[in-house]
Formats: sequence, structure tokens, C-alpha cells
Amino acid sequence: MSSLAALLASPVLSSLLGYVVPVRDDPTVSDVAIIEDLGELGRVTGGALVILTHGASHQAGGYRLDVALRMAGRRGAAALVLSADDAGGVTSTAAGIADRRGIGILVRPATTDLGQLAMAVGRELAGDAGGAL
Repeated sequence: MSSLAALLASPVLSSLLGYVVPVRDDPTVSDVAIIEDLGELGRVTGGALVILTHGASHQAGGYRLDVALRMAGRRGAAALVLSADDAGGVTSTAAGIADRRGIGILVRPATTDLGQLAMAVGRELAGDAGGAL
């Protein structure tokens, strides 16, 4: 387990993830999930860093992001990760929901290999010495 801020400050992840909407209270991240469809948000575990695929990130435009944040909040997710292509569409309403639910909204480069990103987050969470190197 690690705090969201600590994960984002790690040398491995600092160039891959950044805040669109930071969180007031630094949530604990205990898991990572890749979501291909927003309907899958009902299955994420508490403390999950939820990486949305390009399709799911694009699907989360407008009011759908509001709904996704509410669903993720009910599950106790720590953050949603959007593609950089879609992060500009985060509305003030979505930012307010994220703030109230304690969920960070993060951005990743659109070209990021999601499997490698998830593995890097997993290594950081596990405290893998290889990640530190």
C-alpha cells in the first residue's frame, strides 16, 4: 500500500501520471485495475487506482464522467486515470464530485502501454527493488 501522492512522486511513475484534479486528502492506493468499459467500475476494489483504457476514457466524457466518479466513489477507488486525449473534458461538476468523494482524477499519455503502466504501479505498491532502481 502507498499513498496516491507517494506513487505519483516515484521516479518510475512521475513521468507517466499526473493530476488533472488533485485530492484534498491523500488516499491510500492498494490495488490497480484496468477498466475497458465504465460498467466494470462496480467491480473495482477499495483503494484501486483505476486506469481507463482509451475507449473507456473517451466514453467517460461529459455526464458519464460524473457517473463514473460516483460509481468509483461508492467502491472506494483512490483515483481514475484518463487518457491525455480526454482529460481536457473534465468539467467543474466532475471536479467537484471527485473532491467530495476523495477520488483523484489523473492523466496519462495517450500512447502509454496500459499493461506496462499497471505493472509499474503494482511494482511500486509491492515495494519492488527493481522499480526503485
